[in-house]
Amino acid sequence: MSITNKKVVAPALPTPPQEYEPGKFAALTNILRLYFIRVDAAVAALLGQSTVSVKAYTLATTAYTILITNYLVEYRTGSFTVTLPSAVGIPGQEFQVKNSGAGSITLDGAGSETIDGATTKALSQYVSIKVMSNGTNWMIV
Repeated sequence: MSITNKKVVAPALPTPPQEYEPGKFAALTNILRLYFIRVDAAVAALLGQSTVSVKAYTLATTAYTILITNYLVEYRTGSFTVTLPSAVGIPGQEFQVKNSGAGSITLDGAGSETIDGATTKALSQYVSIKVMSNGTNWMIV
């Protein structure tokens, strides 16, 4: 018996009840999404097939607020501010921002949250920064 071109498909997640905190539900949804992607990758590897990256890429062209489902946000033109989501409730979550253009990109923590003690970090041309939530603020890793 041969299994070919089969993918493990994550079922649609239900809408959260009113008493759920939106940030926690989004974090759990992301964890489940990544779990099913990894299951799919494991099955594909067993079958000798290739898989796609589990890290989501976004090419931004305006000011942008990072979503929990993003991983790498790249800017190729312009000067903009990119805002991190709240670090609260998502310890271990990582994001990366890359400035591939001639403009200046400012990375901003949500509200009063900091990035290694500063409220913002500037990225000049060809600079990237990777941050991780510690559950309270962001740290550069």
